[in-house]
Amino acid sequence: MKKKGFNVKYFGFVAKSFKEELFKRASHYLHLGFNESFGIMVVEAMASGCIPIAPRSGAIPEYLPDNLLYSDFEDAAEKLESKLGIDDLKLKMDLRRTAEKFDEQNFREKFCRCVEEVAKIL
Repeated sequence: MKKKGFNVKYFGFVAKSFKEELFKRASHYLHLGFNESFGIMVVEAMASGCIPIAPRSGAIPEYLPDNLLYSDFEDAAEKLESKLGIDDLKLKMDLRRTAEKFDEQNFREKFCRCVEEVAKIL
């Protein structure tokens, strides 16, 4: 990434307040967690109006558009390079709408519906 001239900083674990501030200031987010089961950080970035670039692994491909997924780090650099400098408001709004589907209230409602369905079967 640095070879391509990106201003890249790796923070590791950060406090929630710092993470929220970073997402508000950043235009893009590079997710490095291969084989992560869900990728809540990707959803948080989307909800903040940040465009995530994430690995094509785990559950992330189920909710992130294909053009924002990468297979290896060279692919990640190319995806970032193609997206930087483009303030795609429609993409950001679409990502935000997708992130809203993962709202805690939505999870609770879906969980209750699933339990009700299972209870009917039993």
